[in-house]
Amino acid sequence: MRHGQIAKVWLVCAALFTIAALPALFWPAPAMPAATLAITLALGAVLSLLSAIDIETLRLPDWLTLPLIGFGLAATYALALDDVLWRLAAAAAAYLLLFSIAVIFRRLRGIDALGLGDAKLFAACAAWVGFSGLPNVLLMSSAAGLLFAAIATAFGAPIDRTTRIPFGPFLAGAFWLTWLYGPHLLL
Repeated sequence: MRHGQIAKVWLVCAALFTIAALPALFWPAPAMPAATLAITLALGAVLSLLSAIDIETLRLPDWLTLPLIGFGLAATYALALDDVLWRLAAAAAAYLLLFSIAVIFRRLRGIDALGLGDAKLFAACAAWVGFSGLPNVLLMSSAAGLLFAAIATAFGAPIDRTTRIPFGPFLAGAFWLTWLYGPHLLL
């Protein structure tokens, strides 16, 4: 598959996430306080940047993922969403879950299937959406990744067990939609 074809598939995925986000951002705008809207748009910008970097380099840089955890905890406090310590515990649990999956897969299959940047981004998700949002984020991002692989295969990409597909954009899209619509979007 040529680079241009992959770019088209990424554009389709980005368009689907964007279309899904539009109702929450613009149609009930009076229902979303200005501070929440500003935080939401800033979060979307950072997640877009992380996605672009991951697509290009297959890496999620610590200088963006780690502060996102702190900003999630700050947003939790500022918007009185939940107990900050509970969100910190959720972030630690989220990181450990994906870290454990990465380690187990590496030991069983001998290849890296999940990067630690993904685990850090998932921890950031937890800081923003809490324990209740994590199943939704993981389910939606995994389904989007599988859909991407199916579409890429339909476009002629040879997808096998060694194909490296960045997971960050799928995590970011699912994270943002869960932030916008709430933790029980799918579940």
